[in-house]
Amino acid sequence: MSSFSIKTCEQCGCKLVCKPLEINQCQCYQIVLTESQRAYISNNFKDCLCRNCLLQVVQLVN
Repeated sequence: MSSFSIKTCEQCGCKLVCKPLEINQCQCYQIVLTESQRAYISNNFKDCLCRNCLLQVVQLVN
């Protein structure tokens, strides 16, 4: 099994590398989300967002 996969960000469509088996090396690892931000993502997306889109969620959703 590969330790990473290439995914497409559901928000902007860019390609990203998802590393669920090496989460501390994944592009999303250091982004801290509040419960409301997690809920927003869960309610609006089914898969990964890129780092830039995650940071946009942090700025837009309180």
